[in-house]
Amino acid sequence: MRRLVEDRDWIVPALALTGAVGTCAIAATPSYLFLLHATSTPIGCFIIATVICSIWATWQVILARPVSPLREMWSIISRHRSGIGHLTGVVLVASLGLMVFTWTKSMLNFHVVFWADRALAEQDRALFLGHDPWTLFSWMNFRYVGHVYHRSWFVAIIGTLLVAASAPRSPERSAIMLHYFVLWLVIGPVIHMLMPAVGPIFYERMGYGNRFAGLVVDEETARIADYLWTTYQAKGSLLGSGISAMPSLHVVMSTWIAITARVIAPRLFPWAVAYAMLIFALSISLGWHYALDGIVGASAAIVSYLLLRSIMRRKHSTECSALPVPS
Repeated sequence: MRRLVEDRDWIVPALALTGAVGTCAIAATPSYLFLLHATSTPIGCFIIATVICSIWATWQVILARPVSPLREMWSIISRHRSGIGHLTGVVLVASLGLMVFTWTKSMLNFHVVFWADRALAEQDRALFLGHDPWTLFSWMNFRYVGHVYHRSWFVAIIGTLLVAASAPRSPERSAIMLHYFVLWLVIGPVIHMLMPAVGPIFYERMGYGNRFAGLVVDEETARIADYLWTTYQAKGSLLGSGISAMPSLHVVMSTWIAITARVIAPRLFPWAVAYAMLIFALSISLGWHYALDGIVGASAAIVSYLLLRSIMRRKHSTECSALPVPS
C-alpha cells in the first residue's frame, strides 16, 4: 500500500482518466451489457500477470539450486510480499483502464459512421508507390501467425507493465505508467472518432469493393474476424467486440513496449523495436489495418510520451525545489 501511495503522481490521474471516460461511456451506452462483458477483462489480466510472476519465481528457484525447492519458493514469496501487493494494485488499476477501453471500443461502433476506409486505402497505395502494402507482406501469413499477433501481444503488454511497475521511481517511469492509460483511453478512442475505419479485412463486407479479395489469412484471424463482424451486425456486445482500424492499438501498445524498454531496460530495446516492427507488419499482412493506422498510432504514442515525460519532469523539479534545504 505504501508504494501505491508513493505512486500517486501517476495513479491519481490514471484513476481520474479512467473514471471520466467510464462516465462518458455510461452516458452514451445503448446497453449495460457492454459493461457486463467488459468486466471479464481484469480476470484475464490477473491470470496472465500471475503466470508471468510464477515463471519468474520458478526461475529464481532454479538458479538458487536449493535443497528444498518448495521452501525456497516460500522464501521468495515472503521476501517479495510488499512487491507482490504493489504489483497486485497496479494490475488492478491497469485492468480497470483496459476494461473501460474495451467497453468504449464496443460502444463507439454504434455512435460513429465508418467513412475513412477508401481514403486510407488510397493513401496507403500512394505511400507505397502504387502498391497496396498488404501484397508486400502476405508472405508472412503462415499457419499460426494469428496466435502470434493476438496472444503474444497481450502477454507482452502485461509483462511490460509488471517490469515498469517494479522499476525505481522516476519522472520517466511515472510518465510510462500514465502513458499506458492515455493510450488506451485517449489516443485510441479520439483518433477512432476522427477517422473511423473498419480495416482491409472488412472492406468488402462493408460494400466498398473487392480491392482486398486476394487477402488470405490464417484460421485464427478468420475466426476472430467472423466473430467481430457477426457481433457488429447483430448490434451486440461481447468480450473483445468492436471494430476499429485507425489507429492500430496493436502498434500503439507495441510502441509503448519499446519506449518502456528504452527507458527501463535499454538492453532489451532492440528486441522491443523488432517486436513492434513485427506487429506492424502483421497488422498489415493479416488485413486488420492499413499501414497508416500503424504509422499514425506509433507517432501519437511517441509524441504523447514525450509530452507526459516533460510534465512529470517539471512536476518532479517543482516538488524538489519546494523541499526545505537542510541547515
